[in-house]
Amino acid sequence: MALLTKHNEADHPTPTEITLLTEQLHNLQMTQSYQESTIESLEKTVVQQHADIQQLQDQVRLLSEYLKTLKQDFIKNPGDESPPPHY
Repeated sequence: MALLTKHNEADHPTPTEITLLTEQLHNLQMTQSYQESTIESLEKTVVQQHADIQQLQDQVRLLSEYLKTLKQDFIKNPGDESPPPHY
């Protein structure tokens, strides 16, 4: 919908033009309200995803540390092993 403009500064908008401009203003206000709501919702989503990512990173770090301790417990230095019985 094109915005109506006056051709002459002395002209006054007609009732039809006023109605159209009022409708356009209302539509813009509705669009802005919807966009504000969408942005707020997206911001909440980003905050939640950031918290989720932080939690997942902490879990990966803990699992990595746990696996390192398991590796150290099960893998022994070959010099510490006694020779096999057939020697």
